[in-house]
Amino acid sequence: MALESELQLNGKDEGELHRSFYGSLLETMPELRAEDRLPASMAYVMKRRLHAPAEVLPAWRENYVFTADSAKYDGKGAVKIVLDDPALLTLNLRSYLNDGALGHTLQDWENLSGKKVLYLSKDAVLDLQGKGYVKEEYSGKYIPQSSDVEKFWNFVSRGEVDIDEYVKMVGKAAKGNLKLMRISFDLDTSTTSVGRSLVLGRFGGCSSAYGNYYLDSGVGRLVGVAPEAQVSDAQMSETLVRQEEPLVITPENFDRNPLPGQRIFDPSELEYARRLLDGAPSGNVTDWKR
Repeated sequence: MALESELQLNGKDEGELHRSFYGSLLETMPELRAEDRLPASMAYVMKRRLHAPAEVLPAWRENYVFTADSAKYDGKGAVKIVLDDPALLTLNLRSYLNDGALGHTLQDWENLSGKKVLYLSKDAVLDLQGKGYVKEEYSGKYIPQSSDVEKFWNFVSRGEVDIDEYVKMVGKAAKGNLKLMRISFDLDTSTTSVGRSLVLGRFGGCSSAYGNYYLDSGVGRLVGVAPEAQVSDAQMSETLVRQEEPLVITPENFDRNPLPGQRIFDPSELEYARRLLDGAPSGNVTDWKR
């Protein structure tokens, strides 16, 4: 599909590690996969917005991205955030969509578990809706409106992004905005189980996280990341700790449980992703080492 105007996302010495794909994800995901690329995650985009070569920082910071991470709705108000959602890799023109979202069964939703899945109860979703980081009156520093907000952003950034540094950069770009990095879910998804890509907004739009965009929107934008960039990114992640148990958040513990560190792709995870791209049986989201 023709691009709106392809973004320049690679520094002069980076080759073609990144490429933007503009349009409906039903069309662009197969194109991205055909080039042996994987869609960028929330964490990956956030890191590039902080550390990409100076000449391409504006392109990373001032464009929204539909990411590899998803918001999965049970149809009753609860949500599961899935990192590197394998279901998104399967999108194509024959995919079944319900109101612009990928349909799945309630049983599929209930089976989602593991270190890459964050469960949010209905009450937790309502509590998070519209919240973000706000500026303290006296210090001028941006702080999360609740510990819930902080946990969400720590989860999607996998513990690999300096959130204080990131929100500071967003604040400089989004001048005059009193609230940054707002979190929005699809509260109208109340009767069906569906999944949507998490969209990371641009700096000028406060870098909010959206879980309510249509997958077949004509203004979708993916960033395809070459395999060698994924491996290089993993090799730089030296201080990460694996989470052994699923992180479950309920109204009772939502404000108290510390968030374990997360990690981004390592070579074995990359091999799992390659199997998905090649159409090999992949099981569920938690069995990438099989």
